[in-house]
Amino acid sequence: MCPPSHYSKEGTHPTVEWLFLDLNSYFASVEQQERPELRGRPIGIVPLITENTCCIAASYEAKAYGIKTGTSVADAKLVCPHLQLVEGRPKLYVEYHHRITEAVQSCIPISHVMSIDEMACRLMGRERFIPNANAIAYQIKEALRKVATPTLVIHGDEDPILPLPHGRATADAIPGAKFLVIEGMGHDISPRAQKRIAQAILEHTAAR
Repeated sequence: MCPPSHYSKEGTHPTVEWLFLDLNSYFASVEQQERPELRGRPIGIVPLITENTCCIAASYEAKAYGIKTGTSVADAKLVCPHLQLVEGRPKLYVEYHHRITEAVQSCIPISHVMSIDEMACRLMGRERFIPNANAIAYQIKEALRKVATPTLVIHGDEDPILPLPHGRATADAIPGAKFLVIEGMGHDISPRAQKRIAQAILEHTAAR
């Protein structure tokens, strides 16, 4: 919550009862977060990459062309020939949902989760005064900025240039990061460590 000094005095401001969080273009925004090359481009999220389906979500850039949930791929490409189709990844969207709810909960309790991209927080007491509600909303926004791609940090326990504590410090500095120690590996990736590293990366990416 905001520091007490940020709260307004009772009776000096109008009040509100709720804060609502609605993540517009949620599926598309998650894909743009995961894949920077998609940012700023019109994309349509589809169940499968085929011309015989419809968009289940559209980025803000695609919405500017009139593309929305339910627009057929054929119609979408008529109005936006350079639309990029992206196959949906439901597990990834659920993972981001949980991380977003955790970020919001770090600022204020969530009263209701209406859907994967909508939630509501009831304001109590002095939280209800509009300047205080705005301060909480800003705090939530800042917390959401820290929601990013889960990271896997891999480090050798015999690295003579960057000892093991350096790798652990890197992982500790990234929220939600996983830390994998490769025994017997130095600063360079040894041939015998390549298979273990490749397997770890495959498991990390497959989980998403």
